[in-house]
Amino acid sequence: MTGTWYWWSSGCSNSTEYAPAWNYTVNYLRDSVGVHNVLYIYAASKVSWYANETFVDWYPGNSAVDIIGFDRYQNVAEYPTSVLSDCQTAVAHGIKLGKVVALAETGISMGIQGIKNTNFFTDDFMGLLAEDELCGQIVYALTWANYSPEKYWVPLKGQTTWSSFAEMYESDISIFAGDKRWVSIQKKIGMGNKPDTGEDVL
Repeated sequence: MTGTWYWWSSGCSNSTEYAPAWNYTVNYLRDSVGVHNVLYIYAASKVSWYANETFVDWYPGNSAVDIIGFDRYQNVAEYPTSVLSDCQTAVAHGIKLGKVVALAETGISMGIQGIKNTNFFTDDFMGLLAEDELCGQIVYALTWANYSPEKYWVPLKGQTTWSSFAEMYESDISIFAGDKRWVSIQKKIGMGNKPDTGEDVL
């Protein structure tokens, strides 16, 4: 809601309209229709810049939120500082609200394809967040999609940042959706529909 590009964001809506619309949606799906297999993630962008707007003015209330999220896109020079500040802000509020926190969407503003830092994913992303007392508590992080050959957010094999992405993938402090450990957890609790082929994703 702290962006301006969605119909529900600050460019088209306001805090007095947003929270009631959010609660109406949750109540309709949960109480009227009986949908009980959905988690509701409340994720604003640039939360360290807009903490009061995010967690006071626009917040729809604890009963309608399962996960506190935050989005951050930034140029490569400012990304580490910005994502860390957002993360610390979001986790601090998540603790106060009794909610788990996720990095709901993130990446370099114009994509990863031109980044020259070979250690970006180990130093400026995973290591940066995992080593922070607050940010080490986030439950997941999600990149944007690789939807275009010209602009994407997960490096391609052989590119400058690929080796650090692969190192992040292999790390004991990360777990990916296709990771054998995650597939094993899914099987134990009876969720997911992708069979474990025994093949590595990378």
